[in-house]
Amino acid sequence: LRRNLHSLWWSSGLGVLAMMYTTAMVMCRERSDGAAENVQLWQPSWVGLFEVLPIYSVAFTAHYNMPRYYSELGELRSRATFSGIIGVSFSAVFVCCALTAAFGYLCFGADIQGNLLNNFEANDFQGALARIGLGLVVIAAFALVLHSLRASIE
Repeated sequence: LRRNLHSLWWSSGLGVLAMMYTTAMVMCRERSDGAAENVQLWQPSWVGLFEVLPIYSVAFTAHYNMPRYYSELGELRSRATFSGIIGVSFSAVFVCCALTAAFGYLCFGADIQGNLLNNFEANDFQGALARIGLGLVVIAAFALVLHSLRASIE
């Protein structure tokens, strides 16, 4: 592994593209197929809240690389710049996850599975492309995780 995170730019780019594709695909699918008939827009439940929190927790997992991100800002390094970058990044992730969840629910209704991509047929090309893209992101993320592990061992 290289000493800086710049060498892993391609995995971040792949992640952004795969997430944007999946979000756009689910939004377009809902628009073309129409909303599912068994949609309940609001079911107040504390249990439901605790079921969705782990999803957002995983979506924002980056804390182990934060010191490295900060140090690699170089001359631009300041708390204000770093806070702005993190704010924009986390907001974008939140919007993508929220749109995918909302449109996925509108598309499949109460029959939606925990893994949204499992709702698409195995022979669905767009669904398969989203599965492949997000699968590659998971594989490529190991380099980012191992980067922090190596830095902590040194």
